[in-house]
Amino acid sequence: LADRGEVEIEEKPRRLFCQRDFQITRRAPRTTIAPYERRVLDLAFGGTSAPGETATLSQARSRITRGFRKVSADFRQALAAAGFLDRARIGLRRRYQVFGVVMLVAALAALIPALVMIDERGPWTLLISAALLIVALSAFIFGATITPLSNEGYRRGHRWRAYRDYLSKVARGREPSSGVMASNVLPIAIGLGLAGAWAKFLKTQGLPAPPWFRALPSGSDNAAFV
Repeated sequence: LADRGEVEIEEKPRRLFCQRDFQITRRAPRTTIAPYERRVLDLAFGGTSAPGETATLSQARSRITRGFRKVSADFRQALAAAGFLDRARIGLRRRYQVFGVVMLVAALAALIPALVMIDERGPWTLLISAALLIVALSAFIFGATITPLSNEGYRRGHRWRAYRDYLSKVARGREPSSGVMASNVLPIAIGLGLAGAWAKFLKTQGLPAPPWFRALPSGSDNAAFV
């Protein structure tokens, strides 16, 4: 979003014994914004869409974290519209989960009379509750093994995992970094769980900060950005 001119990020002066803090500024829309992107922006800036609105990075992070369920729902709709989700698989997965919950409740319900009769009939009365619990756990396991992705979504996911391995090797110096634009790759690397590795890579390589990031004049763009 920053690379597309929708937001800017600026380093703020540090107070005594405080870590670095950054301010995000919302700009007038310049590109087509997807619904889940608009949701992220609205959450980050407290629900306002006025250009020039600001928020600290810590504020934006906490707001997005609290409202991430809404972001996730918008993103799933985008995945479904692109054909990357399979409704039949999602339905089957949900049925396994519902069945598992029902069996878990039944196991807890069966435990009550089993405990009442345990003195009279011995510990064998617990077997019914244990069997229902095993069925519930099996249903949860089977449900977890069913991917919600369509065949195309699964293929895309496989390619993204391969790209993640490539970016990991680049950050660790096992693959050449020529042709890799750090400002374009960094959001993807963070999304793929490589934030720490790429922060170290930017620091050791001394790569410049992207134009949408403004560091304090007294500091280093690279250090503040990392």
